[in-house]
Amino acid sequence: MQTLRFRFVAIALLLLGVGLDPARCHAEIKLQAKAHLPGDAADKSGLSGTLAGDIPHNQLGGFSAIAYSGRDDIYWLLSDRGPADGATKFSCRVHKFKIALPTAAKPFHPELLETVLLTDPAGQQLVGSATDFSSEHPLQALRFDPEGLRLGRDGSLFLSEEYAPQVAQFNQEGKRLQQFALPARFGIKVHSASPASEGTNTSGRQPNAGPEGLAISPDGSRLYAVLQRALIQDHGKRDHGENLRIVEIPLNGGKTREFVYRLDSLQNGVSEIVAINDHEFLTIERDSEEGDKAAFKKIMHIDLFRKPGELATDVSHVESLPDKKLPDGVHHVKKEVLLDLLDAKFGLKGQKFPEKHEGICFGPRQGKLITLIAVSDNDFVRENASTFQIFTISADELPDYVPQKFGP
Repeated sequence: MQTLRFRFVAIALLLLGVGLDPARCHAEIKLQAKAHLPGDAADKSGLSGTLAGDIPHNQLGGFSAIAYSGRDDIYWLLSDRGPADGATKFSCRVHKFKIALPTAAKPFHPELLETVLLTDPAGQQLVGSATDFSSEHPLQALRFDPEGLRLGRDGSLFLSEEYAPQVAQFNQEGKRLQQFALPARFGIKVHSASPASEGTNTSGRQPNAGPEGLAISPDGSRLYAVLQRALIQDHGKRDHGENLRIVEIPLNGGKTREFVYRLDSLQNGVSEIVAINDHEFLTIERDSEEGDKAAFKKIMHIDLFRKPGELATDVSHVESLPDKKLPDGVHHVKKEVLLDLLDAKFGLKGQKFPEKHEGICFGPRQGKLITLIAVSDNDFVRENASTFQIFTISADELPDYVPQKFGP
């Protein structure tokens, strides 16, 4: 009788969507709309000529991040260092888009309004070329590989950048205003145009695997840069290193903190982070496969608090993290799956599923629904479209969500 009663309760809980698994049920997340931009579309940079592979210099794509401005359906999208993995002098740029939420009368259609080229304070063009480095002053080099993007309260643009590595602040005209160097352990000693040569470093970021995503706290006081893969000294070589670092950067010049994010698989990397509030975030963790081979494309919900009153360990004092299991007393951030992009209910999985979902941001509230927009990076391949998806999330799923504040 006792066993029968337990089975009855279990079935009832499952029917209610509660279940006996401690992980939450995420039935209240829906795909509201999707759209794409052709891979051969042109931006509004006004640039002419072609790059390697006969790619027009004004080709639109390579989106590595998206950020909401907080007003008038205006979003900013960031292109990365351009085609051919740093082998071209691609002029780095950001794009202003109008992305209105779909209605019965108007379908979802992202509209490009403006393209802004990025320069240093002297007006010199920042470029994706790996050859434009400076060994003595890496922060002053013209080579720039932007990956993360968030807007500050005053509307300025904060970009995370992989080459240096760094976080840099720009105005909306594209001029760099200031730079925030990451702690010294993130930098490399050997700078080179060759990833193989940079791979000889014994510490610092891996080639093309630095601060890939960027978040800003809702009050605009702190930035959070997340690595794509583990630091070299954190055993981040040859598909090793499950422990990534998230760096908290106070914009008032205070001391940085570092937290550990653990990958589900050594085949994965993290390509984005966005703030839910001052201690909870969403990340994109994914593999590097596309189409039918794609196996892991998930948006994770992480929390710096493992439980009330117990913050994940600040590992600023830890020079080297182990490959897998953390030392006693060192705790990584809490993590669970919020949204699986390959879930059949979204209808996205298939031959055209992109390899790289690189950007997510929150949009305006829709009543009791929270808007989340995702964008993919097509690597400037003309045959591949840039994809956009709008998801709606019940406020019950993210009860402590705090929209970002803008203005004075």
